[in-house]
Amino acid sequence: MNLKYSVIIFGFIFFAIFSVININASLLCRNFANDFSQTCNDYDTQTLCENSGCFWGDCKITASNNCVAGDGDSPDYAYPAIGLSDSTNAHGEFPHVNYPDVVCCTFNTPNSCTGENEIVRLSDSTNAHAEDPELTPHNYNTPACYQGLVSCQLTTSQCDSNSEIEMLTLSSPTNAHIGSIGASAGAYGNRVCCSITQDATNGSGETPTAPGVYWVSSYSGAEITQWNVYTGISEVNMSLTGLGLTQGTQVTFEIYENDPLVDDNIRTGANAITGTANANGDVMTSWTITQDDLDKTLDDYTQFYFIATGTGVNEQSDYLELIVQGELTCTGIAACLNYQEEGICQADLCGVANASVPEGIDCTNPSISCFCTWDSSDIEGVCGSQWNLLDEQGNILGSCEYTQDAGGDDCSDGFLSYSWTASWNGGGESAENNCVNGQKTAECPAQIALPFFNGYNLLITILVIASIYAVLILRDKHKGRKNKK
Repeated sequence: MNLKYSVIIFGFIFFAIFSVININASLLCRNFANDFSQTCNDYDTQTLCENSGCFWGDCKITASNNCVAGDGDSPDYAYPAIGLSDSTNAHGEFPHVNYPDVVCCTFNTPNSCTGENEIVRLSDSTNAHAEDPELTPHNYNTPACYQGLVSCQLTTSQCDSNSEIEMLTLSSPTNAHIGSIGASAGAYGNRVCCSITQDATNGSGETPTAPGVYWVSSYSGAEITQWNVYTGISEVNMSLTGLGLTQGTQVTFEIYENDPLVDDNIRTGANAITGTANANGDVMTSWTITQDDLDKTLDDYTQFYFIATGTGVNEQSDYLELIVQGELTCTGIAACLNYQEEGICQADLCGVANASVPEGIDCTNPSISCFCTWDSSDIEGVCGSQWNLLDEQGNILGSCEYTQDAGGDDCSDGFLSYSWTASWNGGGESAENNCVNGQKTAECPAQIALPFFNGYNLLITILVIASIYAVLILRDKHKGRKNKK
């Protein structure tokens, strides 16, 4: 064989080996169950895989003394799922106790059965034959389970490499011996393929976290899909978590509103909003919604989304519907207890928090923070008031919360009489002495309105003004004709 052909053959062998290595490596990265947003097995490193919201893990059949943490495997196959009497043509055992071989995984979860995580059913807890976990009616009553898995099924096809792990093979749908997996000689034609759930944990005992790209309530911190808006006042937060960003990383948030043809640019380019990664590698920033923002959508407020970009970041949120309110009136709002909606209460849009605490509490003091707070323990929810005692760094030392009761007073006489029950939590004994029950009468404010004025209102105003001018001009012309006569 001459040198030329030797090089070609060697190159072909090298390429084939390299391809197999890469294929095997890429198969470690899989989608979580029911996640069809991407092709996870395109990622060939654990960092890329998990930073993209995918699961890095696998299972294989190996000797039980090799299924231990820190044995040099990469990734670390350390967690036994099912015991096997041999590497193929085997009986099963669950949980694994004495058998020399095991189905061994790189992720560790309790082997409790949930009804959705059966790998196979066994005829007994040891020395057992196996059957299809979905066989109906089933013949065996010992389920072998693994909590990080779900939707295990028996198939004669290949497992989906992007979303399933091949756990083992069976010689038949029931009364079966257990065989090895893949293309090995000991593999049977009936494969058990399982999907991975979000509670599967990696070798360090931590759950790989999918990127969280959320619209978040600026009051409760909860993920939201709808938001009540009073323009120029209402804020909504945008959150980016789970990417493990370096602290201080700058992320740009551009906001759009989805349309069938061309999406509306709400806050893009120079008007985009920026945020900075905190010590946990997460980013939270807020959008104060203005009338100018809303005018860019022509009264289409149903599908706002943001795109977060930066170094190692390119994520898009789900849609947020803005429910634009007409006019916020503060008539009858003399204290926090008069607010009827959680969002308005938490934001204290009428600025009554300072007036809702006893007169001895100085809310202008830097060590005192006064605000309205929503109590959801009540069936309908109720707005109360609270003040926190702060140290020089702004940390909360203690807090006084007031549950207020107006006894049916509705400000109809221009005054609001109400009482409160106080409760103290935390330290600061001297401040705790100021957290006491009491009552108060406050003057109800006259109407303080925050107007809602959009493009259509402006157009109508212009038309009305133009009509008035037209009438005046016509009247002047009519007078001129009379004078000539």
